[in-house]
Amino acid sequence: MGISHCSLAAVALRPSIVEGINEIVGVGESVNMFGVQTGLETGSTRLMERYMHGKCLSFHPNEWWDVVEEAFAIMHENNWILAATLIVGLPDERDDDVIKTIELVFEKL
Repeated sequence: MGISHCSLAAVALRPSIVEGINEIVGVGESVNMFGVQTGLETGSTRLMERYMHGKCLSFHPNEWWDVVEEAFAIMHENNWILAATLIVGLPDERDDDVIKTIELVFEKL
């Protein structure tokens, strides 16, 4: 059994979700690791606010970096291997938005 995608906000809000899935699929027992895809999308809180406000609920877009860092740490601790997607080229994307995404990846992950 497996899942294809997960929500970073859900993991950050309820780490017990990851632990529960680990129990179901046997991560740490019969399975060494678990792969999942997640949408990192952007490091720009401006773009998060404008296009993806619901992606970080129950958090605010201004908390996105903390959500990403916390969720990645939780999943790493639970032997989840992540493939994270990024979105580039959104309407009105600026150089600064791209720089913030690069900074998020290199500073927090």
